[in-house]
Amino acid sequence: MRIKVSEIKRNVQGLHPKEVVAIISTLTGPEELVVFAPSGSIGSIDVGYPIAINDGNYLVELPSETAKGAWRVWMNRTETEGNTLEAAE
Repeated sequence: MRIKVSEIKRNVQGLHPKEVVAIISTLTGPEELVVFAPSGSIGSIDVGYPIAINDGNYLVELPSETAKGAWRVWMNRTETEGNTLEAAE
């Protein structure tokens, strides 16, 4: 599964030349995280499958820590791309 990136900040001082700051939308507001983007742009981030699902919202583990220190964030299903597997009952 992938999550949509709403904005990219390039050329942020202190980052590796192939890294950018991606801004994603979460239930608690926008979050910034540093991601590897060799082409300088990125439209979505691979996060694997949700850790939890609640009322159309997904708890996802991010590939890097956000600027606020979070590794896991809740996001609306509309902010994701791709198929999501759900456990059988």
